[in-house]
Amino acid sequence: MRTRSVAIQDAPREFALHEVFFSTTDRKGVITSGNSVFVRVSGFQPGELVGQPHNIIRHPDMPRAAFRLLWRTLAAGKSFVALVKNLAKDGRYYWVVAFIMPVADGYLSIRFKPSSPLLAEVEPLYARMRAAEREHGDGGEAGRAGMDAAERLLGEALQALGFASYEAFMWTLLQVEMKSRDAGLRAGASEKGRGIVAAEGAASLAAHLQAIHESGRRACAQIDRLYHRLGELTGFGADLMKKSAFVTDLTREIRFVALSTSLEATRLGEMGSTLGVIAQFLGTTSTQTADEVARLTRRIRDITAEMQEVSYHLSGARLQIEMVLIFCDELLAGGTGTVADARHGPARMIAELKGAFAATAAKALGLLNSLGAHLHELNGDSEGLRKTMLMLQVAQISGLVETSRIRADSAVGSIFDEVRRHVLRTSEELGQLGEITGDFAGLVQATPEIERAVLTSVGEMEEHVARLETVGVG
Repeated sequence: MRTRSVAIQDAPREFALHEVFFSTTDRKGVITSGNSVFVRVSGFQPGELVGQPHNIIRHPDMPRAAFRLLWRTLAAGKSFVALVKNLAKDGRYYWVVAFIMPVADGYLSIRFKPSSPLLAEVEPLYARMRAAEREHGDGGEAGRAGMDAAERLLGEALQALGFASYEAFMWTLLQVEMKSRDAGLRAGASEKGRGIVAAEGAASLAAHLQAIHESGRRACAQIDRLYHRLGELTGFGADLMKKSAFVTDLTREIRFVALSTSLEATRLGEMGSTLGVIAQFLGTTSTQTADEVARLTRRIRDITAEMQEVSYHLSGARLQIEMVLIFCDELLAGGTGTVADARHGPARMIAELKGAFAATAAKALGLLNSLGAHLHELNGDSEGLRKTMLMLQVAQISGLVETSRIRADSAVGSIFDEVRRHVLRTSEELGQLGEITGDFAGLVQATPEIERAVLTSVGEMEEHVARLETVGVG
């Protein structure tokens, strides 16, 4: 529902790639706090934002279905990421990547400038979704039907792009946009908001803010140890899916070999009786292989999804701790222009940002720990398939010996040559699978150390936030 009327301008309200901003709301979506970049980009005065519903910046081009999906996700206690077109006070627009999550008394949204090609995909999709909503009308039962139609369009578009759900898409969205932003900052040799510039004022205030900043830097450095390996995580997932595709094909190929051997045994009559036994063994083994392959494939699919989720939460944690550092910089530089209701002083604002980071980092590190156990299980499944390949190798050698004994034509020999190729290829693929899981195991093994360091830094930040309250900036 729109809360204000303004002449819409088809012109962007610019802000820089290095700028990150946040706002918090209560459970009803009423703005309780925000940093100075949020105030400047939105074009409002702080007093015009605090106490207002957050949809004061909702652009009419945004599909209502997107916000329904947002609230549904937040109600489930999960975080949400989307490309959002916002409306400034003067009617201009600004696109953001919004990372939103529940916090103790409401919701926290951190936003930054989109820079990847995904916006070019999403903008026309939003236009189609919004057109579908307008066709039905925005109120009552018709409005709900319009949102249903828009959500169907969203689902179809995401499936066409290869995403099973919006959740899978938003995992990728955050990673891609963070990676693109990092590349843009490196190319511009500019990552502002990281240097401390002490403001004039109480020395104790500056000292506590600098201490929070320093602890935040240490936490950021630990998350970066994992964050900068996100490309490897993505690569691990892609490699695992390739192995999954191979082992799925393996079952069909072994069944085909078993059938071919059986047909050749029938053609040879009594001379092919032993081949018939081997064919029967191959058929039984193919059934066993099918079970093992199905188990291995499920494991790979689950682990790949977990890797994507780990990458998502690591990206979110990196963004959140960067927001802590940038906000400390703002406060050290003077801290003017922030939005805050009577209950949201700087100490509480930093505490909410820190708490969000701690929760997201804990989720990422916890998933990494569980991945270690799942990789161990994957290696067990792989070993089971490897043993089956040894049995096939015995059958292949026996088949060649029997073919030589009965002097069968080359057609029979070529069948067992095919078995040999399957065995060798599978052994090679399973060896590569072991290398993939071995490489990833090193990342998992570093997790407990990183987790301890992050917890230490978060504890230090909590102490200094508490001290901020004692100097009158709570």
